Amino acid sequence: MLKIKREYILQPLQAVIGVVERRHTVPILSHVLIQVNQKKITITATDLEVQLSASLELEEDLEAASFTVPGRKLLDICKMLPENSIIHFQFEANQIVIKCNKSRYNLLRLVNQDFPTLEEESLLVETTLPIKSLSFLLDYTYFSMANLDVRYYLNGMLMEFSSNKLTTVTADGHRMALAWQTHEINIDDTTRVIVPRKGIIELMRLLGNSTSNDILIKVGTHHIHFSCPEFSLASKLIDGNFPDYQRVIPRNGDKVISINTAEFKEILQRVSVLLDKHKNIRIELADNLLKAIVFNSEQEEAHEEMSIDYQFAPLTLGFNVTYLLDLLNVTKSPSFNMTLSDANSGIVFDEEGREEVVFVIMPMKI
Repeated sequence: MLKIKREYILQPLQAVIGVVERRHTVPILSHVLIQVNQKKITITATDLEVQLSASLELEEDLEAASFTVPGRKLLDICKMLPENSIIHFQFEANQIVIKCNKSRYNLLRLVNQDFPTLEEESLLVETTLPIKSLSFLLDYTYFSMANLDVRYYLNGMLMEFSSNKLTTVTADGHRMALAWQTHEINIDDTTRVIVPRKGIIELMRLLGNSTSNDILIKVGTHHIHFSCPEFSLASKLIDGNFPDYQRVIPRNGDKVISINTAEFKEILQRVSVLLDKHKNIRIELADNLLKAIVFNSEQEEAHEEMSIDYQFAPLTLGFNVTYLLDLLNVTKSPSFNMTLSDANSGIVFDEEGREEVVFVIMPMKI
């Protein structure tokens, strides 16, 4: 029997529950593996693509235990129990009996051996990175990952490890985001891997709640591992070739425009009130003015304008406004540059004074 405080179960369980699928065809994937070893509890969940473990140091020694239990059911039970209550786990052949005060639950128990584990594999990269550096890279690039694209290699994030920096790149065929951080890595050749979308989203959530300073990254032949004292996340890698992102960045832009981030975001949000499902917006540049114009299928329209330094020939551009707002939502600089050549070529966006971040958006036909 295991007796443990409710909060000792609830905290790590909430950290891993996002990996547990609500619908499953393999029963063990609805379970979490709970391991208690003296003053430490570790809870692990997996969907065969992502494996996530969360640990918590305990205030007292507990009896060692290792068992599986339906994850979402256990979470719902723990949420309903009183704070600081003591939960009793009693182990039977095919069941786990959970008792707390006058409550009693009998849950299905599967054998630990059925719980999937990762196989050993060759190590390609091992490095320790400040969490703030990794968060910087993910925050600036996650938003342009494709989702359920037939080009499966776009449904994730490229992580490129070289001897002096780590680069992250995402693209969905209409836009691209690139960021890099200087970091010494003990490797001879550049290593490129694609981390699936779900692994990136889970990692971002965990980093946002972490109090650690550094994170250990290990890249194997089929998986990538991220670990710190609070959690360990392993994700399968996408087997594919990410496009050459350097070729995507336009190099022939002859017009550079500085735009106030907050003002541009506000006018886009205001004209977006009349947008229909196509999300099309027209941007007109002429005579030191930027005009944002929206027309919808009901013949309604919205106009906004802002002053800019634009002394080139008049130019009209079409955009999916969602792509612009996604970019502005991650931009931290008060102003950014837009570099372009014409209405049909990719447009480069970058923050003023920050060379390690680059965005590219393809304009739409008007």
